[in-house]
Amino acid sequence: MHYSTRQMTTVAVALVAFIAACVAHEVVGHGGACLVEGGDVTLLSTVYFRCQGGGVVADLGGPLANLVLGVACLTLLRGQRWSRDAKRLLVLGFAFNFLWLAGCMLWSSIAGQSDFAYAVHLLGPAEPAMRVVVGFLGLVLARSTVRVVARQGLSRTTLRVSYVTAGVASGVSVLFFVGPVLPALWEAALEGFGAMAWLLFVPNAGAAVKPDAVQSAGESLPAWLAISSVTAMSVFLLLGRGYQLPQTAKSSIERAASSRLGPPSTALHLNR
Repeated sequence: MHYSTRQMTTVAVALVAFIAACVAHEVVGHGGACLVEGGDVTLLSTVYFRCQGGGVVADLGGPLANLVLGVACLTLLRGQRWSRDAKRLLVLGFAFNFLWLAGCMLWSSIAGQSDFAYAVHLLGPAEPAMRVVVGFLGLVLARSTVRVVARQGLSRTTLRVSYVTAGVASGVSVLFFVGPVLPALWEAALEGFGAMAWLLFVPNAGAAVKPDAVQSAGESLPAWLAISSVTAMSVFLLLGRGYQLPQTAKSSIERAASSRLGPPSTALHLNR
């Protein structure tokens, strides 16, 4: 498929935005919260997270990081005028982070997995009702995110290219994983193509871009290609490969394809 210069720039910008959301969720959110709780990060990749000795805070740290980064992008977006590419980066940064958060909530509600599942499970008899509440809130958040994105003037082509970029990036990252790749690919599909599918249903996409947001895509393409290439390869080779403590590496990877629910000290938490 032939890509115009503008579409290639969109791919590069979307790649940076999606990787930022991934690093915020997995490394800053889950990893940071695990350490704050006094736990040890025993497995960390673009789709898997395991914390030995952590608790609910470690689970919820990932979604919280997405919330903070998404709010930051939205605040910057509304704070001043931006070039076309900078605006696209902020819009996609907001969308990827909020849809990641919404995806965690929806999957925790539907499948009883992902980041909110254990916290809800601790409620005991109230778990079924709370799963409905979490799912409803996730749906509301996703729809609200779509409405905000619809007001930013991104074309339908830009949103579709960004969606495909997120899904492909998530999938490619797990090809470097040192454990079983096929289960990781399934998690990557849910993370990239699943949670971000709302971008395909943004209403009124294609509104004209304001004059102050216009710039030549050709002028910025080399810089964005360089930034996205370095960012992607760094994350794919490090986080995509998976980090694990040597003494727990084998058992953590073996459980990566099977564990679903339980306290962070005993089970792997799959993140969407």
